[in-house]
Amino acid sequence: MSSLVHLARNPRYPTYEKLDQEDEGSPTAPRRVKVYGPSRSHKRCLLYSAVVFVVSSIFGYLLLLLSTSHNTGTLDSIALTLGLHKNIYTVVIDAGSTGSRVLALSFHQSILDDSLKLDDELFIEQEPGLSAFADNPAKGAEKIAELVERAKKFVPQKAWASTPMVLRATAGLRLLPEGQANA
Repeated sequence: MSSLVHLARNPRYPTYEKLDQEDEGSPTAPRRVKVYGPSRSHKRCLLYSAVVFVVSSIFGYLLLLLSTSHNTGTLDSIALTLGLHKNIYTVVIDAGSTGSRVLALSFHQSILDDSLKLDDELFIEQEPGLSAFADNPAKGAEKIAELVERAKKFVPQKAWASTPMVLRATAGLRLLPEGQANA
C-alpha cells in the first residue's frame, strides 16, 4: 500500500515523500522514498514573475530617462516622445544700437498644468546695429531679412502662419533723426 506524507519544511513549496510499504507493520520493511520539489505550475509562476520584474525594471528605467529630458515631468516626457503635444513657436527681433538679434523659441504645453515648457531656442546676433545704416536703409532691411531667414529655418514651415514675430527697434533707431528712423 502506498501513501503520501506531507513534510512541512517550506510551506510555500510543499515537499512530499511517497512511501511504499510492503508490510505495514514491519519496521524493517524496505521503503522507496521519492522527494518531489515545486510543481510545474510553481516553476511557470516563478518564470512569469521574473519576466514581469525584468520588463517592469526596463520600463521604469526608460521613464526615469525620459523624466530628466526637457526639464518636464514624466507624463510630459512620455507625451513629448509620442508626439502628443503641440509645438508653439515665437520669434523676437531686437534691432539695437550695437547690433541686431533674433531670439526664436520653441515650447510645448504641459499636459499636466497647461504651462509652457521650453524645448529649444535660437539666438543669433549681428553687428553693427540699425543706426549704422542711416544713410542706406535698404542695407539695414537686408540685415533684418537675414535674421528673419535664420528664424524661418528654426520654425517649421507648417507653423509659420501661427508663429508670432515681433520686431523691436530699441535704441538703434532712437539715436537717429526722425526722418531717417522712419525710412
